[in-house]
This record gives sequence, C-alpha cells and structure tokens, in this order.
Amino acid sequence: MPRSSLFVLIACFYVALAPNAQGQLLQDTRHELVGVSLRGLWSATDHTPSFSALPGTVDCGTYTTGSGSALGAALTLEYPLPERFHIGLGATFISRGGRLRTPNDREPAFDSTTGQVVDVVTENALDVRLDYIELAPTLWWTPLTLGRSTIRLNAGVRFGIPLRAEMQQTRHIVSPDNAVFTSNQQRTINWTGGFQPMSQLRRPTVGAHIGIEHLLPIGSRLHFVQQLAYDYVFNSPVADVRWTMQGIRLELGVRMSLERSPEQIEEPAPPPPPPPGVPDTPHVVTAIPPLEALRLHLAIESFDGHIEEGTELVATPPLVNAVFFDAGSAVIPRRYVLRSADSIATDDPVVAHRNILLVIADILRRNPNARVICEGATAGEYEQGDTALARRRAEAVARVLESLGIERSRIGLRASLLPSVASNMDYPEGRTENQRVDIVLINAPLVEYVSKQTFAELVGTLAVHLTGSALSGDSILLEATGAEPKLRGDTGTARVPIRLRLAPAAEHVVLSAHGAIPQTGIQASDSVTVVLSTLSRRRVELSTARFEAVLRFDYNSSQLSAENRELLRQLIERIPDGATIEIGGSADVLGDIARNRRLAEERARATESYLRTLAASKRILIVARGIERRFSDTLPEGRFLNRSIRVTLP
Repeated sequence: MPRSSLFVLIACFYVALAPNAQGQLLQDTRHELVGVSLRGLWSATDHTPSFSALPGTVDCGTYTTGSGSALGAALTLEYPLPERFHIGLGATFISRGGRLRTPNDREPAFDSTTGQVVDVVTENALDVRLDYIELAPTLWWTPLTLGRSTIRLNAGVRFGIPLRAEMQQTRHIVSPDNAVFTSNQQRTINWTGGFQPMSQLRRPTVGAHIGIEHLLPIGSRLHFVQQLAYDYVFNSPVADVRWTMQGIRLELGVRMSLERSPEQIEEPAPPPPPPPGVPDTPHVVTAIPPLEALRLHLAIESFDGHIEEGTELVATPPLVNAVFFDAGSAVIPRRYVLRSADSIATDDPVVAHRNILLVIADILRRNPNARVICEGATAGEYEQGDTALARRRAEAVARVLESLGIERSRIGLRASLLPSVASNMDYPEGRTENQRVDIVLINAPLVEYVSKQTFAELVGTLAVHLTGSALSGDSILLEATGAEPKLRGDTGTARVPIRLRLAPAAEHVVLSAHGAIPQTGIQASDSVTVVLSTLSRRRVELSTARFEAVLRFDYNSSQLSAENRELLRQLIERIPDGATIEIGGSADVLGDIARNRRLAEERARATESYLRTLAASKRILIVARGIERRFSDTLPEGRFLNRSIRVTLP
C-alpha cells in the first residue's frame, strides 16, 4: 500500500497544478503518427478460487480466498483516430500470483506437557507464482482537458500468455504457539517440497480492463502518464478448475509522440480553375424506372384437424451412470451440473448425461432404502498407476451427492487402478473412458423401464396462403408450429401437416406460420388460435410411434445385462399380438472396424434371440435394421451410449 499512496499523492499534485499551467497537452492529432509509452506498474490481484486440489497437491479443504501483489512493466503503441480517439495495443509483464487459503481447521490434540486436550488451529495455503505477458487491444477516449493536463478513459480485452507457473502447498499451525507437527517437529509442513511447476494451464487466459489516465506534458513530445486500471480475468488459469481473478493496476511512465514529417502532412489542394466557356449543348435525360421492391405476404386461411388421445408406450431415456475425469485430475469437469437450479432440460441422452449427479440424487431421495457406491478408477500406468487418485475422484463425486442432500452414511467408496469393465487403453479414447467413477445403485433401479402414459395430440392441416412481388426464382422457407420446416419454390396456398403434443390442461393453442426468403431479411408471419373444445376427438388404443428403448452393453461385450432383460420382458408384456419390433445394433469407434461390425451384429442377435424366447406365445414380428450409430463419439458418454442396440415399434 505505500506504493499506491505515493501514486495517489503524485497524481493529485499534478492535477492540482495542471489547471494553472499554460498551453495545451497534445498537438493536433493529425500531426501524430504513433504514440509510444513505457510504464512501470504495481498490481494487486484478488483471487476467488473454488477448488480443493490441483494436480500434484493434497486435498485439505476448499480454497475460497486469495490475494497477491507485484511489480511489472508495460509497453503500449497508440494510433490516433478522429474525434479524440486512439486505438492501439499494449504488452504488459504482470505477476498475478498470490497466496490462496482455505478456512482454518480446528482439531483437538493432546498436549504432552500439560496432559490436557487443546484445540489446534491450522492454515492450509497454496502459494502460486503466475507470470504473464498480457496482450491488450485497447481503445482510448479523451473526454476533457484541464489546462495542460488531459484526462483519458480506456477499455479493452486482455489475452494472457503464461511465462511462469509454479505452486507450493503448505500447512501451518496458527495456535497454540507450542504445537508442532509430529512428522517433522516443525510448525509448518511443505506438502509439495518447495515450488513445483503447475500443469493443465489455460492458454491464453481472457479478460478485460477499464482505466483512467492523467497525462502532463514534460517536453515538446513527452508526457508524464499516470493510470489507475481495473482488470478482470474471465476464465481460470488452470483448465477445469473454478478460479477467477480480478485486480487493480497503478502505472507511472512516459509517453512519447512520434509525429509525421512536414512533407507527410497533406495540405488541402487548391480548387481547380473553372473550365473554359463552352457553348451550351442540349442534354438528353432518360428516366430509369425504379426496380420493384421484393415483398412477401403470408396469411393463414384455415385449420382443419382433430385431437388424438389415448395411451402410448414409452421407455426411459438411457443413462450412463459414471462421471468421467480429465487425465491426472480429481476435479469434476465443468460440463457436469452440480446444482439442481442449473439442471439442463433436453431429450438428447448425451447432453442429459451432464445431469447424472442430479438424477442419482433424485433416485436416492425417492428410494429411502437405497444406497450408492462410488467406484473410482484410473487409466493405470498412463496416470502413474496411483489408486489414491481413484479414491480422490470417488470422494469428489461423494461430496457432490452430499451437497445435493444425500446422507454420507448412504454413500460408499471404492478405489481401484482400473474400472471393473475397462476400455482398451491402446487408444486415447479408451484411456479417457477409464478415468472415471462408476456410480452403482443398490436397492433402486437406474431406469424405470417400459411404461404406459396418456397423451393428447393436435393433428390436422394448416392452410397457409403466400403472395408477393419480385419473387422470381426465390425459395421461401415455410415454418409452422408442430410441423417440419420446408422450402417452397412458388406462392399460392400451402397445406402444412400439423402434429402437436398438447399439455394436459390446455384449452386452446396458438398456431403460428412464418415465411422467409433466405439471406434477404424478407419475412412475414401470421397466427391463429384454435379452441380445443370445438374439435372432434379420436381415441387411440395404444400408440407406439414414440417408443424407443436404448439397451447399453459393456465394452467389447454382447451379453444382455439383468437390467436389459427386465426392459425386454416388460416390453413383451405390454405390446399387443401382431406387433412389429425393429432392432438396430451399434458399436463405438474404438478398435477394428470389422470387429465392431461383428460386435454390433452379435448384440442385435442376442437381443432378437431373447425376445423370441419371451414372445413364444405371441405373434410378434422381429425385424433387424442393421448397424447404426446414433450418438456422437466425441465424448466418452457418447461412446458408452453407442455400445447398445435400439428397439423401436414402427
């Protein structure tokens, strides 16, 4: 703080003297070619972490606060723009390190000198050294001048390139004064053995800044510069860790204005002499009619439809009951949802996997006699073969379940070098899949299998009339509520088939139609309200149009699990005689293509064989669709879902 006080005093001194000085700060910016400034700085950084460990450190609680300060330097280049603006680039060497702390721990201990039990208070700290070169595209604006002084405001973005990143974790006894750690008979333990390099750095960090500058001329082209700036870094310096930084910079330096040479300054050219007189000649002016404007008009003429209602057969969407981790990390990746308020509503099982911890917690709440076991695992020798990492991963999942209201007594932990069903580690994707925690439910089903539910749908045809002008050759994209978008090449009346799922208590629905000519911005729309009580109703005994069951298999396996057999048994019980079942096999991208094809066929055959055993007393047609891969293989959960077969009822 002494440096900041000195800076404030100097700034106030110059601002007080500046209005009494004579002259102006800067010459006309049309004479300036570029502005260069060199500055020394002092920065103070406030850290807001929310993590319990980094790769190479020990989990001693969640870091919640931190701060640090350091000296640095900056070089900026500015180019003048009209209307009191400058644009340029700054390069800053800045240290954003500091000391991160967890809340102090209080533990009972035996005092051998007094024979009493005393409270020992310890502090866990993580000292980090983070040196960056930050490149900052910046815009300056000069709102006012005071005598010879000028006040400027600036703002910009900052891209940080790490030059040095080191960390040291210590635990220190705060009180009592006579307490020491038994392991080293010292008041401080250094968990990392000194400063160690940090891994998984984010390159670059991205942030923003705003600042205010005061400039005072000290020569014909030199100015004394003082700046107070605020920085905010949007992302964490370490990947997949919740950690933000913000701070202030106090800068002092010199700015030099490089001017154009006199011959480079463009003087306005004299006006050309008037042309010599010429005799008037008649001019023929041809009027060109304006082009006809592109127009589009849309109107809904009518809706003809009815309501279909009844029961339908549905299957619970598939779940991958595992949490996948980054290499060497026990921090749950940011793609997973950890709070109920952040739950993602989606029908895509790959996206829905982000909610897996919320789903597990909900199942445990609905089944009070159920328990869960978190089985942590690693990629073996690719992660230094350490079961301690597997246990930390299991503990991280357990902590989230506790935060969601699940009692710790209902959560068990296991740790092993490899998962019980390991993926092929000859492939990077296989190693990524093994870096996981399997979540095993006891006394509760993971999915609810096959069920019947009531439904109501609005079914009909929407008549939409399209007109316009200057539409020759243009396609019209027509969209409507409850319909697939379609491109039309002509105007006139379009009959759009509508199928819209209705809410249970709905009394009316609004059907909208929207037409647009792509890449022109020309569009039109209309809507109509349909009162549901005026429509006829048709009963559907059992609809299977939306049924789709995904049955997952273990890696490199075509054996039906007990859960899959139960799903197929419930399916056969609920479908009527004469139904058709379609089966599509699937495999992921790991391994040999021919082997994956055979595996997909084996899974389909195993499913078909078991269905025929169950359906011996029913006239059911079973059709194989062949091999298909529906889910993206980019993430491990997508590859797990592709190790499956899909069962549909067309």
